[in-house]
Amino acid sequence: MIAENADPQEREPLKNAALASSMAAALRHRGVTEPTASLTAEAGFAVFKVAFTRWVADGAEPGGLTALVQESLDRLKTAVAGG
Repeated sequence: MIAENADPQEREPLKNAALASSMAAALRHRGVTEPTASLTAEAGFAVFKVAFTRWVADGAEPGGLTALVQESLDRLKTAVAGG
């Protein structure tokens, strides 16, 4: 539906940026300093976005999103660690 309608497609990046910004603000509120708060929020949002896209493509199985988020996070950790 988003791919067929330009308005939601154009708004999606703005909503994503606002969500990541809110996540960073919440982390700063908990005492996480910059740039760690922004880096963590952006990475966390990327992990969720990849997992959600895969989950929808796989048929949105109940409970499947949690496993895909964990898998995406594990892959990110491995990539950052140089593995």
